[in-house]
Order: sequence, then C-alpha cells, then structure tokens
Amino acid sequence: MTSPRVTFVETSGRTEARLGVVTVGQITTDGVGHYWAAFLPGLRVTPLRSFSEERARASLKRKILEWCEAANVTGAAP
Repeated sequence: MTSPRVTFVETSGRTEARLGVVTVGQITTDGVGHYWAAFLPGLRVTPLRSFSEERARASLKRKILEWCEAANVTGAAP
C-alpha cells in the first residue's frame, strides 16, 4: 500500500491542503502566527496555532496522513 499524496496549493490569503482535488485542510496567517485546521470526519475543526508555515504544513500533513491510515485510505499505485 502507498500512502496518499498531500499537496499544498497557495490561494488568496491561505494555503490549502488537498488529497487529489479535495481540500481537506488549510493554513491561514493573521500577522501574529499561522493557524491550521483539517476538515476531516472525526477531527476537530478549531484552528491550531503554529509559529511558522513550515511547521503548520508538517503538522497538517501528519494529521491528514494519520486520519488516512485510520480510515484505511491509500494512494494510487504508481
């Protein structure tokens, strides 16, 4: 099994995390910090703070991959 591929797409004022074409999370900035949230069943949607965009991306990706593993979601075979 392969793990799903999470991609990050820059949009106006935020960065979206996507599985394929589906947006499953986002990172926003308010001038003080970066906030990330995942939009998946069973996960809280309240944004969590991160001190850099790189850390926010890593945290969001980890949470999405953990959810995919628990839900038995796999990536396409190469």
